[in-house]
Amino acid sequence: MGGAGGSGGTASGLDAAGGSGGGGGGGILLEAPVLELELASTIAANGGGGGGAGSLNNAGSPGSNGRASASPAPGGSGVGSSTRGGAGGAGTTAAVAAPNTGSPNNAGGGGGGVGRVHLRSAQSGTSGTISPPPTVGPLGSQ
Repeated sequence: MGGAGGSGGTASGLDAAGGSGGGGGGGILLEAPVLELELASTIAANGGGGGGAGSLNNAGSPGSNGRASASPAPGGSGVGSSTRGGAGGAGTTAAVAAPNTGSPNNAGGGGGGVGRVHLRSAQSGTSGTISPPPTVGPLGSQ
């Protein structure tokens, strides 16, 4: 699975907090003489969504965890569209920075970056979902 969603900012009067950034997707290495990933298989190293910003009276909601698909994880909601968290990176889609608030409100957290999937095998067949698309190398390579 991917990175964790960022936590939402706290509601704390004048000290309300911005949202936390989403977790990065990390890395997955699969190494075996023969790799077969069937249609129902899913390997994902996607980033989590950033947390929404808190306000004077309301806490922001957390971003979603990185998804087990090629779909980006949404950022959490804040006090308005300008304070939501950015979406996490997934597949070939880069993470999204939180919007610039342009107001006295705090900003949401940015989405976590896409991770990496690397397959090392003498023989492989993949028909399942792999996000992001994998890099491939021969067995025993660096």
